[in-house]
Amino acid sequence: MAALLNSAVLVGISIFLLKEAYEKFVNPQMVKGGVVIWVSLIGLVANALGVLLLKKGSQGDMNIKSSYIHLLGDMLSSIGVVVGGILIYYLEIYWVDPLLTVLISIFIIKESFGILKDAFNILMQGTPEHIDINEIVEDLGKINGVVNIHHVHVWCIDENNINFEAHVNIEDMLVSETKTLSESISHILKEHYGINHITLQFEYDCCADVGIIKPVNV
Repeated sequence: MAALLNSAVLVGISIFLLKEAYEKFVNPQMVKGGVVIWVSLIGLVANALGVLLLKKGSQGDMNIKSSYIHLLGDMLSSIGVVVGGILIYYLEIYWVDPLLTVLISIFIIKESFGILKDAFNILMQGTPEHIDINEIVEDLGKINGVVNIHHVHVWCIDENNINFEAHVNIEDMLVSETKTLSESISHILKEHYGINHITLQFEYDCCADVGIIKPVNV
């Protein structure tokens, strides 16, 4: 929720800045380059420190990543504003101010939409993009003793934990013999697909109208 909200706010701010940039293109305004340079240098130092502190944690946590993108956008803005301030101060090129605003806003929107999409998919308990359920069913169906895999559900509860549950129709065997099947299935799911929480229901010719995903009766 934090990542979703933060990213949504960033997109909203970026759209507002694009609107402001458009108005400055239409009605150019004089900007005090000296003030711009010094203020942006102070912001650059503060944001750069924040980016360095969050960079490592952003690789494994969506909430930290959204904050990292926020500070990274601010840091890039500060760099752009320093350059823009120099151009304005020495060359009086005032249109560079809205141009930088447009470029930075587009970058922030692009990065934020990726986080928005991932966060929304997690909240909706959607299947991760990199996982193909049909491919999983095909791979597991090759295991000796497995007749078919059905009623499959794959979803993630955060960016590091993927859940898998399914019915496994097997050949007639002792309950104790399903341990080997369970280990083989778990190995494939963990090593090939990064799935780390697995729930299996073994059965012998139980489900009628077998399908990979259980149909919903309307």
